[in-house]
Amino acid sequence: MATPKIKLSYFDIEGVAEPIRLALVLNKVPFEDDRVKREDWETLKPTTKFGQLPTMKVDDMTFAQSGAMLRYIGKNFAEGALFPQNGPEYLKVEEAMGLVEDLAKDWAPCLYLGMMPSKFGHDADFNKTDAGKAKIKELREAWVKDSLPKFAKFFSQMIDENGGFLCGKKPTIADCLLLPSLRKYQKGFIDHVPKTCLDEHKTLADWIKRMMEIPEIADWYKGKQ
Repeated sequence: MATPKIKLSYFDIEGVAEPIRLALVLNKVPFEDDRVKREDWETLKPTTKFGQLPTMKVDDMTFAQSGAMLRYIGKNFAEGALFPQNGPEYLKVEEAMGLVEDLAKDWAPCLYLGMMPSKFGHDADFNKTDAGKAKIKELREAWVKDSLPKFAKFFSQMIDENGGFLCGKKPTIADCLLLPSLRKYQKGFIDHVPKTCLDEHKTLADWIKRMMEIPEIADWYKGKQ
């Protein structure tokens, strides 16, 4: 069967599209990496299925929801190597992905209080006030101190138990999902999250290094931050 023509559309950031990009790259699937400009989004938004990005066009059909896209790429290319469908191996991948999603949910208040404070019952400009800045600092510092080590321990146990990656001796879509989720904390652009925050978690730091040294991923990030 011929490889479908794939166009993945998202903003020019990693965000929730990056795991999909990594899965495509690892599976050596050609795709159009469509980077949407912020100034074009208001015009484009009403044309999308759910008013959100990413979208993925597969031949002449367009889909939403990043989790669905990631699973599709993992299952349908390279003989499903990134997303095994049988028994415990399938459950390992889903379990690991669920934990990555738990990590994202745990971090979300720290992120969105600084972006959309009205979602948390505050005035829209709360994040610009002294009280708002203090609260954001408090939340993020507490998260780095308490929550991040907890999740780092869980992921490290998975890596140790499974032979080098989250679900086995080779990467899966769960590893694709976790990598950008953790790398953002190492980049130093998030206020009150030091880029050294993962250094003490050696198993996890070594896993990140191992992922980044995979030739397809190394080529993908060449020239990128």
